[in-house]
Amino acid sequence: MPEIVLNYDYVLQINTTPEAETGTYADVKKGFDNIAEALNEVVEQSSYLGDGGYGSSEVTGGQLILTLTGKRYTGDPAQDYIFSDAVYYNWGKARKTDARLICPDGSVISCPVTLAKVPRSGGAANSSTAVSVEVHFNGKPAIIDTRLASLQIGSLSLTPAFDPDVLQYTATATSSSDSITAAAQDSNATVAIVNGSASVTSGGDATWVSGKNTVKITVTNESFTRTYTVIVTYNS
Repeated sequence: MPEIVLNYDYVLQINTTPEAETGTYADVKKGFDNIAEALNEVVEQSSYLGDGGYGSSEVTGGQLILTLTGKRYTGDPAQDYIFSDAVYYNWGKARKTDARLICPDGSVISCPVTLAKVPRSGGAANSSTAVSVEVHFNGKPAIIDTRLASLQIGSLSLTPAFDPDVLQYTATATSSSDSITAAAQDSNATVAIVNGSASVTSGGDATWVSGKNTVKITVTNESFTRTYTVIVTYNS
């Protein structure tokens, strides 16, 4: 069934310790009430003698920029970093960090970014302090995918039918064991399968106990995970 996508289902995270070996990511949520996305495409338009006066266009480049606006909240890790003196009063390296956008489907867009246009005060005397920031993505963003490409348990039928975006399934077994095969969408991701407390190698057999058996398939890509669950019922 089609579902509407809500803006708050997206989670933007900013690295507040870009100088550290391991980054510290904070959710960019508190105080910001609007986010706008622009790819800032570079469009090259051409008209040739043989085109009868009509032109054609090629998109030759672009840069993803997110613009956030809202109110200033002190004590929020993301806002305190973005509007800090270290960022606000400095240029170059001081404005660079990393960001990642977690999408409703579980995929993650990750990229080095530059923080630009960071006014940290403004508004009427009796109003909350208005703030905004532009997050400029530097280069092509990396897509971190934690979805499965396929999931098969022997010849069992999964209910509902397998869909990479659906995490919960049921199945009914007619024999005491079945093979489990699972593959990730991203070749850089790893897949771990556990039947109850027993690990199962993809392509290997899982042994069922009488009653309900809980199979968990966890996909890990960098620091992100997604877990699929299949309840397999077996009546011996």
